[in-house]
Amino acid sequence: MKCNLQKWHRFRFLILSLLLISATLLFCHPSVSKAAPVTPDSAEEIPVVKNGFVKEADGTHYYVNGKSLKGRQYIGEYTYCFNPATGVMVTNGWYTTKAGNKYYLKKNGTAVTGKKTINKKTYIFSDKGCMLKGFCKNYKTGKRYYTGTTSGVIKTGWKITPKNSRMYFGKSGAAYTGKHKIKKHWYYFKKNGHVYTGKFKINNKLYYATEKGAIKTGAFKVGNKRYYATDKGVIRTGKFKIGHNTYYATNSGVLKTGLFKIGNSTYYANAVGVIQTGKFKTGNKWYYADASGVIETGKFRIGNCLYYTDKNGAIYRTVDGNKKMVALTFDDGPSPYTPIVLNTLEKYDAVATFFVVGNRVPAYPSYVKRAYNLGCEIGTHTYDHAWLNQLSAAGIKDEIKKGSDAIVRAIGVAPTLMRPPGGCINETVRKNVGLPMILWSVDTRDWETRSTPTTITRVVDGAYDGAVILVHDLHESTAIASKTFIPRLIKNGYQLVTISEMAELRGITMKAGETYNSFR
Repeated sequence: MKCNLQKWHRFRFLILSLLLISATLLFCHPSVSKAAPVTPDSAEEIPVVKNGFVKEADGTHYYVNGKSLKGRQYIGEYTYCFNPATGVMVTNGWYTTKAGNKYYLKKNGTAVTGKKTINKKTYIFSDKGCMLKGFCKNYKTGKRYYTGTTSGVIKTGWKITPKNSRMYFGKSGAAYTGKHKIKKHWYYFKKNGHVYTGKFKINNKLYYATEKGAIKTGAFKVGNKRYYATDKGVIRTGKFKIGHNTYYATNSGVLKTGLFKIGNSTYYANAVGVIQTGKFKTGNKWYYADASGVIETGKFRIGNCLYYTDKNGAIYRTVDGNKKMVALTFDDGPSPYTPIVLNTLEKYDAVATFFVVGNRVPAYPSYVKRAYNLGCEIGTHTYDHAWLNQLSAAGIKDEIKKGSDAIVRAIGVAPTLMRPPGGCINETVRKNVGLPMILWSVDTRDWETRSTPTTITRVVDGAYDGAVILVHDLHESTAIASKTFIPRLIKNGYQLVTISEMAELRGITMKAGETYNSFR
């Protein structure tokens, strides 16, 4: 017990010693100023310098080195507004600067930024809190708006920019971008909200909009150019069909009208761009197009009619197989009198078949060429006007070959028909001639009479539907007679056709070695 008491006294002594040392250091250390004697001059308190936000009786202030800030102030990352007279921070309300800029302050005094609805009215504020007016942009979302130039309240509907461009602001107040339907019309808006006008392209699709931005649909015209757009405004290009009508538009969307080509095919579209099919007339020319609109060119057959066109498809000659036909055939030419016959045929848009003698062709190749170009048929009458029934097989073949070669040199095309001189044939001729043999059903014997009036009479009176009439352009009397019998046959209702035309329209396929003298 005694030992424990001694330990307790030692512990107390240690504690008291430590307290004494600490007190000595506190009052005697050189860095700690000793309290000055209290005198009347030193009795006033030293003033405290205010900085930062300070709540006072009239409200919150913000001090810098003891000075209360006033007006709009940027403090840290926020905007605040202080009463310009008292310096009290504005909260829960509007503040207008001397310059007229407006701010709306929250409960904590910071200014509202971005889009904000206040008392059921929506406004747009800058990143510093300034209320924006007119055409503006929400810096937070990038969306564009239009606000009243006085009130700053967001507006909706159509607005015209200072540069006379149009924008549309939807129910949220944000400007439309992309494609939208407003009432009955489609519109396309750029990324900046301005509506497209005129012709424009989006995702490789063509559109056309009016001055007010309404996208055109259906058929429409811009200047003297026509277009066709879908019900969503996409302008059609290439070949397309609407209902029963077919159209063709270029890559720029312009509808083709009149005659035009796609590749090697020719088409015709009327004034509104509808591609024509079947037989149709434009100006004073007739054309024929198949069901896809491709215009037939050259020679073609529709039903029991043959048609001939120029390179653009304009029909210049028609042969109707249901009407009367005769085939005029001229032998033994060409001669100095052949042009008289050709002039008459050309004058009356008629044709004939010329069986030419090969050894005469080199003297008058242009006559043969002209006859061919007029649509006449050129057949061979052998090379030497030889009596084929008196020749061997080799001799027959030689006469045909040399006569055909002479024709090829003149017109570039080999004959497909021949006429045996004098109509003389036998079995050897049939087997070796190599071409259909055309005889006749009306023999004028003009080579014998050499009489123009007689030839006229025999041609006109002997004619019948399907007849093959034999005359000779070698004789002047016959050439002169042609000036009368050609128009008279036409007047009597006959179509003057070639041998091949008449055979085709009468359904006859001519064969080599066979003879044909009429096509009833």
